[in-house]
Amino acid sequence: MKNRRFMSRKKCFKKGITALLAMILSMTLTFPPGMAFAFEKTADELRAEARLKKLESLRLALQEDGGVPLPSLNKYVEDEDALLILGKALFWDRRVGSDNITACASCHFHAGADNRVKNQLNPDILRIENVRDVDPDEELIKGFFYAAGAPDFEFSHPVADFGPNYTLVRDDFPFVTQVGDGDNVVEVNGTLGPAYGNTNDVASSQGVFLTKFTGIDEKLDPNLNTDTGIAELDPVWNVDGVVVRRVEPRNTPTVINAVFNFANFWDGRANPSFNGSNPFGRNDTGARILVAQGKKVSEKIVDLKPASLASQAVGPPLSKFEMSFFGRSWPDIGKKMVEMNPLQGQEIHPNDSVLPDDFDGTTYADLIKAAFKSELWDSDQLIELGAPDTFTFLQGQDSFAQRNGAFTVIDPKAAKKLNNAANTFSLMEANFSFFFGIAVMFYQATLISDQSPFDLWMEAEGDTVVEGFGQEEMFGLDVFLNKGKCVNCHGGPEFTNASVRNAQNGDNVIEPMIMGDLNAAFYDNGFYNIGVTPTVEDIGRGGADEFGFPLSWSRQYLFQAEGFLSKGDPPQPINFRIFGLPKQGLVCEPDKVDKKGNCKNDILGFIDADTGEFFPVCEDNDGDGACGPGGEDGEDIP
Repeated sequence: MKNRRFMSRKKCFKKGITALLAMILSMTLTFPPGMAFAFEKTADELRAEARLKKLESLRLALQEDGGVPLPSLNKYVEDEDALLILGKALFWDRRVGSDNITACASCHFHAGADNRVKNQLNPDILRIENVRDVDPDEELIKGFFYAAGAPDFEFSHPVADFGPNYTLVRDDFPFVTQVGDGDNVVEVNGTLGPAYGNTNDVASSQGVFLTKFTGIDEKLDPNLNTDTGIAELDPVWNVDGVVVRRVEPRNTPTVINAVFNFANFWDGRANPSFNGSNPFGRNDTGARILVAQGKKVSEKIVDLKPASLASQAVGPPLSKFEMSFFGRSWPDIGKKMVEMNPLQGQEIHPNDSVLPDDFDGTTYADLIKAAFKSELWDSDQLIELGAPDTFTFLQGQDSFAQRNGAFTVIDPKAAKKLNNAANTFSLMEANFSFFFGIAVMFYQATLISDQSPFDLWMEAEGDTVVEGFGQEEMFGLDVFLNKGKCVNCHGGPEFTNASVRNAQNGDNVIEPMIMGDLNAAFYDNGFYNIGVTPTVEDIGRGGADEFGFPLSWSRQYLFQAEGFLSKGDPPQPINFRIFGLPKQGLVCEPDKVDKKGNCKNDILGFIDADTGEFFPVCEDNDGDGACGPGGEDGEDIP
C-alpha cells in the first residue's frame, strides 16, 4: 500500500528498511517450546532508556498534559456532553452519505480502520509524471511539485480479475515482489510503472457509486430525506458495464489516537487550523462561517487550532469517492440531516457509553441547539447562498475544497416566493460543516489507546509481569530504540514525530536536516519518504492542495521567500500565515560569532549532530535570530 511520508532523512533513508525488518522480526519473534529466552537488560534499565528517548506511557503523558490536545471551544460550545453525543451520532449515521448507506464509520469500523476485502482496489490515480522541477537559477527548490498528473486507470496485478469488485486474499500480497536496483519499475509514457510481476495498484477503501447530485428529496417524515442524483457510468469502477462502488486512492487509516496528529490524512492535507468549511485551514483565505446578531447575519473567520481532526472530518462527506454524490454542498447535507432523529433505523447497543438507547423524538437540530452557542444557529432569517466555490484543478485527485458562495439574508415570508428554494437554507443548515467538524473531532478525541501492554509495562516497576509485554517484546523495544533507531521517526508517547506534542504549537514543523544525498534541505517534521515505492506513484506531502498551494510547510516557506507561485489558474503567491515560521532554534556559524554572541555575517543555520558540520539556512536580514518573514530590514533569504 502506498501510504508513506514525505522527504528523506539521512538516518531513516540509510537504515529505514533494515530497521523496519528488524522491528518486524523482533516483534514477531517466536521461540521453540521449552527454549529459554533471556534478555540481558533489566526492565527498569530499558524503561530508563525509553524515557531518555522520550517514550512514555500514553496514559501518564496525558495526565501530565492535562488531557488530549484539543483547542479551546468556549467561544462556540455550550454543552460538551451534548457535543459528544452529537459527534458520535454523526460519525455513525449512515444517512450522512448520499446513498443513505455510507457513514464515516463504514471505513473506520474495525479498530478504527478498514478491514474490508471486497472491491477495495484503486489503480493509482494519483500517479504523476517523472519530471523533477528545479529552480533554474539557484537550484534551491527541488521536487515533483509542478509535475503534471499521469493517473493510472488500468489495474496491473498479474492475477486474473484483479480490479473492480475483486475479493482480496492473502496470496495477493505483497503487491511488489521484484525489488532492487530499480527492477520493480519500468518507464511508461513519461513516468514510471510497475515491472512485470509487480503492481502499483492500491489496496484502499470503497465508497459510493459515481452519481451527479441533483438535490434533496424532502419527505413528510424527515428521517426519510434522500439525496437525488443521476447515476453515471464509471470508466474505472465497472465490471462489464455494471457499475460498482468507487475506491479512493489511499487506504483508510485508523481514527484511534488520530487526535494526536498535528496534521491528518496521509499527506497531511487536513490542516491544524480548522476554518469551519473544509480541510485546508489557513490555506483557504476565503473560508467563513455565519453568525447571527439579532436580525443581522454576518460572516466570521475561524482559525481554530490544534484542530486537524475537525479539518479531516469535513472532507469525506463531500468526496465523490467516499461518501457523496458529486456537486453536493455542506448546506445540502445540513438541510437533509437537521430534522432527522439521530441513527434512526440503526441499532444502538444498550451498554453504549455515550448514546442513549433511543433518541425518543430528539433531532439533530435539538442536539446542535444544546451543544453550540445560539448565535451560530438561532435566526428566523433564511440564507440564500450562491453556487458553492469549488476547486478541482488537480488531475485524478478528489476535491474536498468547497466553501459557501455569496450569501443574502432573506425574510422568511419573502423566501416563499423564491424560485430557487434549493439554494435557501436556515442558519443552522448553512453552518452545518462547522457543527459537523467540531462535533466529530470531539468524539474522535475520546478514541484513545492508552492502556496497551506497552503503556502498562512503562507504568510498572521492576520485573512486574505485564500480560502481552514479556522478554520478546523487551527485545523488540531495544531494537526499536537502539539498533533499528525506529524511535528517530516514531517518537514520543504517540509513536510519531507528526504529533501535536512534537509540533510544539507549530514552531517545530519545518526542520532543516541532512538528507539521503548528504545535502542540507528543509522537510516537514514527522513526514518521511522512506523510498518503499517510487515517489511518482503518490507524491504525498510533496503535492498541492486544491487551491494549488504546497501542502508542505517547508515548501510553502521556500515558495514565499523565493516568490514562487501556486499551481492554480491564475497562479497565486503564498498569502497566508505559514506554520513553523519564523523558524526558531538556529545558530550562527561557530567561527562567525562576535563577543556579544551575534552573527557577524547574519547567516543562521544548524550543525549536523553526526559530523559537526555547519549548514546555512538563511540570511537573517531582520536580525530577529530566526528564519522567516522579514521586518523593517527586509525578508530573510533562505
